[in-house]
Amino acid sequence: MDKYPVFIMHDVPREKLSEVMQAIRSVLGKDVIFSITTETNLQWKVQDLIKELISEHEHMKKFRSVNDGED
Repeated sequence: MDKYPVFIMHDVPREKLSEVMQAIRSVLGKDVIFSITTETNLQWKVQDLIKELISEHEHMKKFRSVNDGED
């Protein structure tokens, strides 16, 4: 698996999420994984959450690359 910066946000107001993500992307580029905490993932080990986030991220990258040529 590739390595990506992962940002897990907790208690960030919804109206600030986009601003926070844009600021981070302006420094690190687009290939960054963002997540917010949920009642479910707060119970997970951080290692397991990060593995799941990377898996989802890679799946979405593949999906986008397949569908980029379709219009």
